[in-house]
Amino acid sequence: MARNAKAKLRRIQKKYGIDLSKQIHIPKLEEFDTRADYNAWKDEMHHFKMSRQYKFKKNDKGLVASLYALDQIKQTNKLAIFAAKKRIKKAEKLPYYPKPGEQLGTVRDLFLRMHEPKKRHGIYVPTEFNFNRFGSMEELYEYVQSQLVKGSEEHYLEANARMKDNFIRALEHTFDSYADEAVKILKKMHPDEYYQMSLQYGDAFDFAAKYDRKTKTYGNMEDLKKITSYLNLYEKGEVEVDMDFSKF
Repeated sequence: MARNAKAKLRRIQKKYGIDLSKQIHIPKLEEFDTRADYNAWKDEMHHFKMSRQYKFKKNDKGLVASLYALDQIKQTNKLAIFAAKKRIKKAEKLPYYPKPGEQLGTVRDLFLRMHEPKKRHGIYVPTEFNFNRFGSMEELYEYVQSQLVKGSEEHYLEANARMKDNFIRALEHTFDSYADEAVKILKKMHPDEYYQMSLQYGDAFDFAAKYDRKTKTYGNMEDLKKITSYLNLYEKGEVEVDMDFSKF
C-alpha cells in the first residue's frame, strides 16, 4: 500500500506538477503504535486512492485542477443555468396585455412573434462550463464567483432594480415634471413588479424600442400617458403582479 501511494505521488508530481508529499504522509511500519493507528492510515490511503480530490485534469492551456474542484464548478454553473431558465419560464407564463384588461396570450406568445425574442426578457442563460477556456487559477476563480452570483435571487433583484432606475431616469430626463406622477409610483414599486409590468405591458414599457441612446430620451407624451395610466391601475390594485420569482 505504501509503495502504491508513493508511486501515485510521483505520477501526480510528474504529470501535473503538484507536490502532495506534505499532505499525504507515508510512515514506516514501525511508526505505528497500535493496530488501530495502522487501520486509520489504511483508510486515509484508500481515500487518497479513490477520492476525486486527488485526481487531476490538465486542460488545453496547461491549467491543472482536481476532479473534485471541477465537479463543484460544474454544479455551480448548473445552478446558475437553472436559475436563469427558471426566471425565463416564469416570465414567459405571464399574461400579455396590449391594452389594460385585454389579454392577448402570454408573454411567451409575444416573444415568439418577435425577431429577437431572447433579448426581450433581458435574462442571460450562462453557457455550459468549459474547463479548456481558462488559462489561470485567477480566471477560474473569477468565473466561479460570477456563477455563484448568477445563481442567486439577489442577482436578478439587483438587475431589475437597475432596469427600474434606468427607466425612471429616462422619464425624468425626457418629460421633467410631467413624469412626476409616474415616477412617484415607480419608486415605490418592487423591482420584480416593475420587471413584470415591463413584460406584460410592452407597448408602454418597451425600453429597448423607445429609448434613444443619443438623446437619452424615451418615447413621447402619448407613451407617458400610457405609462401613467398603467401605473395608476397598478396602484389601485387592478394590475395583477406576482413578484415571487422564486416559485413556479
